[in-house]
Amino acid sequence: MSNTLSLATICVLFLFIVPDTALAVDIDFAHHFIASSYSDDSRQIRAVDMDQDGDMDLVTGSVYFATGELSWWENDGNQNFTEIKIAHDSDNFWYVEVGDMDVDGDIDIVTARDDEYVNCRLTVWENDGNQGFTPLDILNNGNSVFHSLGVEDIDNDQDLDIVSTKGASTVFWMERTTGLSFVYHDIDTQCNNLGYATYPSDVNSDGYMDIAGCEMGAFQTVWWENDGNQVFTKRVMASFSGEPGRVVAEDVDNDGDTDAVVTLYTDEMYVLENDGAQGFTKHLIENGFPSIQEITVGDIDLDDDLDIVAAGYWTNEMRWYQNDGGLTFTTHVLPGGGSMSPRIVDDLDGDGDPDLIAASWVGQTYSWWESDCLMTLEISPDPLIAGSNGHFAVSNGEPYTMTYLAYSLNGERNTYVPYLDVWLGLANPAQGGPSKFTDGNGQVAWDLSIPLVVQGFEVWLQAAQHGKVSRVIHTSVQ
Repeated sequence: MSNTLSLATICVLFLFIVPDTALAVDIDFAHHFIASSYSDDSRQIRAVDMDQDGDMDLVTGSVYFATGELSWWENDGNQNFTEIKIAHDSDNFWYVEVGDMDVDGDIDIVTARDDEYVNCRLTVWENDGNQGFTPLDILNNGNSVFHSLGVEDIDNDQDLDIVSTKGASTVFWMERTTGLSFVYHDIDTQCNNLGYATYPSDVNSDGYMDIAGCEMGAFQTVWWENDGNQVFTKRVMASFSGEPGRVVAEDVDNDGDTDAVVTLYTDEMYVLENDGAQGFTKHLIENGFPSIQEITVGDIDLDDDLDIVAAGYWTNEMRWYQNDGGLTFTTHVLPGGGSMSPRIVDDLDGDGDPDLIAASWVGQTYSWWESDCLMTLEISPDPLIAGSNGHFAVSNGEPYTMTYLAYSLNGERNTYVPYLDVWLGLANPAQGGPSKFTDGNGQVAWDLSIPLVVQGFEVWLQAAQHGKVSRVIHTSVQ
C-alpha cells in the first residue's frame, strides 16, 4: 500500500458487523497519589472544574475528632494538585457533593458535617466566583447524624435539590426555591435502619426522579417512587440474607431501564436487573471481597455499557468489574489503595478516557488512577493541506503491535471491527496508509501525502490496534 491517504475501505479487510455483546478491552491503570500522608482520615473526594479553566480539579472532605478539613485541589493542567483549604481544623466532613446550587454559573459545595456526632448540619458553601466560599447551614439536625448526601433535580424545576437521611429512620429532601433557600420535605420517616446511601434516579423511567436506598434492618433494597408531585411511595427491589449497605441505580445492562448495584456487609455484590416493569432479578457478581461497601458505576472501557468500581472499607483495596454487556463481569484489582468514595471521572488528565479517584481513610491518602484505555493520535498540520504531506503520530499504544490509521469523510458513527475487537467511531471508515507495528514504547507514525481530490472536505481520523483505539480527531483539508 502506498504512503498516500488511501480510499480503500477497511470494511473490505475486516468485515464490519455489529455483535450482540461488546468485547473486553485491556486497560492498565497507573496509581498516583494526590496526598500520600494526609493529616486527617481521608473520606470524600469529588472531581469538578472548580475554577473553570478547562481541567478537572478536586474537592475533598476529611474527618478527625471534629478537626477535619474541607479543601479543593487546583489542577495545574498536568495533574499536579495544590490543596486550598476552605475549612481548617473544623468539623467532620462525612459527605461532600458539588454543583451550582444557586444557579449563578460557578460551582458550590454541599457537605454533611458535625462536631463529633453533635451539631449535625447540612451546609452549602457558596462560591463567590473566585473560589472564595461562604458557609450557609440549611439544616441543623442536632445529634442525629446524616448517613448519605446527594444533589439532583428532584422536582424537575431545572435546579439542584438535596437528598439525605437523618438517623436510621428518615429519608428527606431539601427543595431549592430561590437563591440558597431550601424547604425541608420528609420522604419516609419509618425506615428500618437505613444504609449509608440514597441514590436519586428515575427507577421506573416515567420522567420523575425517584430515590433508591437500603434498609439494613429489613435486609432489603428499596426505592421510593415519585408520583411527579414529590409524593413518594416505598417499594421493595430485592431482599437478601445479609444487610445491604450501599446502592446505585443506573442502566447496567444497557436495555433502557434502570437496574441497581448493591453491596452487602457479607462481602457480596449484586446487580438487580430490572425487567422494565420494576421487577428485579438478583445476579451475584461478587461473593468474596472483604468489607466491600462503596461503589460507583460508569463506562470505564468505552464499550457503551456500565462497569463497576468498588472499595473495601477495611481492606483498603479497589477493584473494578468489567461488564461484557451481558451482566457477566471480569474482576480487576487496581494498584494502590482506596477505601472510600470511589468515583469514575470522565477525563482527569485530558487524554480522552475515564480515570478513577478515591479516598483512603485507612491509609490517609487521596489517589487517582490513570487509564490507558485510549491511544493518543496527533496530526500535523491541522487542518491538513491537500497536495502536501500530513504527519500522523500514535502514542500510548501496545508495544510491538500492528496499528492501523482509519479515516472517514462521512462523520462519526459506531462501527464494529471484529478483526480488531474494537468499535471505531467513524462512519464508512477507510484505511489511511499502510498498517505498521508500534515500537517498544507503543509509538508509531505515518507521513502520508494528502490527495488533491479531498481538498475542501472535512475528515475524521482514528487509530486502532487489537482491542484499543484512539479518540476520533475531526479536522478539514485545505
